[in-house]
Amino acid sequence: MDSDRDGDGLSNTEETANGSDPDDPNSVNYPPTNIFSNQQLAFEENLSIGSVIASFIAEDQDTTDSHIFSLVSGEGSTHNDLFNLSADGKLMTKSTFDFENNASVFTVRVRVKDKGSLSYEKPISISLLDSDVFSPLTLGSNLMLWLDAMDRSSLDQGEFRGELGIPEDGNQVKFWADKSGKEYHAKSIEGAATYKAEEVYGKPTVYFQNNTFEVLNSAEDFDGWDKMTVLLVLEQKARQTWSGWIGKWNQVNHVTNSSWHFLGRRPDLSTPQYSFRINGTTAVDRIELSNNLTSKLGAPSIITLLFGNNQRRVFLNGTSAVSYTHLTLPTTPYV
Repeated sequence: MDSDRDGDGLSNTEETANGSDPDDPNSVNYPPTNIFSNQQLAFEENLSIGSVIASFIAEDQDTTDSHIFSLVSGEGSTHNDLFNLSADGKLMTKSTFDFENNASVFTVRVRVKDKGSLSYEKPISISLLDSDVFSPLTLGSNLMLWLDAMDRSSLDQGEFRGELGIPEDGNQVKFWADKSGKEYHAKSIEGAATYKAEEVYGKPTVYFQNNTFEVLNSAEDFDGWDKMTVLLVLEQKARQTWSGWIGKWNQVNHVTNSSWHFLGRRPDLSTPQYSFRINGTTAVDRIELSNNLTSKLGAPSIITLLFGNNQRRVFLNGTSAVSYTHLTLPTTPYV
């Protein structure tokens, strides 16, 4: 007879099999429940053999548990033979891929096993990207932050991934995962944004209204840069007063305590105003967009902010809207 020494309802054999202590009623080993990646599951064509294209993470109620990953047969294992997967979850190429001559989507089946041998497995799809078409991944190690509203799985209604679940249309958003692979996730520090499935040209959107997100771990890691490029896809619905859209500032005053910021106000006001300020410049040093372009910010637009080589520049939908040359680079330290 197999007894239950700790009286928790599981036999000694069952507890030993799942990695819990048969003499401790509070010792319970939970199985992993999901496998995900904090970066986009896509890779560039023509990478060398052995290139790491994804890093998988296990979701497990046992936060201190250790895990081992592997590729296994089953549904979705069609392309297992084209990749290697390390025990710590790094997916690597076993051959060179060419977009024009290969499939554009590959599927592998991944299993994760905890130290008690409980496991979870799922099929995962990975996209092959055409190097002739721009993707943030083409920036390589220079890519510091990528927040992608098109990827709903990178969003959570709670304050960390997996807390309250992926939002549906109209749900709040308080966490936005960074897909650069560098873990600079964005978290709400004021209010909550809203996920809208078809807001901008029928595409998914994270809608901000009097709320603020902070990029985690950026207070020091994003300091001291002498070059920077920021790309935004946005539409400004309404704002009567000056508002900081994006930047690096403390929570006291984004005008006087800022490394850099982009300010804007409602485009249908007369005259609409937008400015791009870099550290070391004064509060009145507002480099404004050309007035014949600012009204376009009332429609979905692509804004590119650039700083470096003694210049700061703004492009709006590919058209130069600001170009300013500094006599010397700003020297005021970042806050």
